[in-house]
Amino acid sequence: MVNSFWNGFAVGAFLFSIVGAVTGTLIAALCHIAAKGKSSNEF
Repeated sequence: MVNSFWNGFAVGAFLFSIVGAVTGTLIAALCHIAAKGKSSNEF
């Protein structure tokens, strides 16, 4: 029972870390595109 609980906890933490990494990458990409668009508009 405890072993399955820790297995589920490890999987949940692993998925959460992946989601966090993907979200951070998307936000960074959007900020980069927005900054690039602003600079091109100013140019």
